[in-house]
Amino acid sequence: MGRAARHRPASGYTPEQAERKRLYDAAYYVSHRAKMKASSQRWRVANPAKVREYQLKYAATHQEEERIRQKARPPKRIDPEKNRERVHRRRAFERGAFAEEVEMAVLVERDGSYCGICHRRVKPAERSIDHVLPVSKGGAHSYANTRLTHLKCNILRNNRGAAQLRLVG
Repeated sequence: MGRAARHRPASGYTPEQAERKRLYDAAYYVSHRAKMKASSQRWRVANPAKVREYQLKYAATHQEEERIRQKARPPKRIDPEKNRERVHRRRAFERGAFAEEVEMAVLVERDGSYCGICHRRVKPAERSIDHVLPVSKGGAHSYANTRLTHLKCNILRNNRGAAQLRLVG
């Protein structure tokens, strides 16, 4: 056994070779990101038991870190306006409809704080977004298809189509 072989780590590389290989591998990964991601995804699909085993082992060894991370995470309902927007966009996306970010403040400004169904003034606590053509019937989540309404008016209207504009008197 030669002198160099005795000083090599179990990987078979000298420290200098190991560093060069690490740098080469990192550069390769950056330049072939999509290929590497696809390869990794194929492996995860082919080896679900190994993936699950790794996840459980990781969770067991990092319980305290996860507890700290959970405490630092803000509650889901901290911004109901943001959550409402996320839900509307997700529902439209699931049905293959166009979805854009629709902000309540823009609707209030555009509609002058009046309900699109009963035409009375809408208080901030009663605001709701109504889709003229419901998302469940193929309508888009966009400014062109939304209007400001009272929550009560919107609930009473349910998912009726665009033809029935005035249901609550």
